[in-house]
Amino acid sequence: MRSGFDQSHFELDMHDMELGFSILDQSFVAICAVAWSIKALERILGGR
Repeated sequence: MRSGFDQSHFELDMHDMELGFSILDQSFVAICAVAWSIKALERILGGR
């Protein structure tokens, strides 16, 4: 009984970790996209 409860709790933690990592990946991609667009704008504005 006890080990079954621990196993289900562990699976829940793993699911939360996967969810957190996917959110982290999305925000990382968004930050990279923003940084890249800012660099591109600086290059365009600086090229004038």
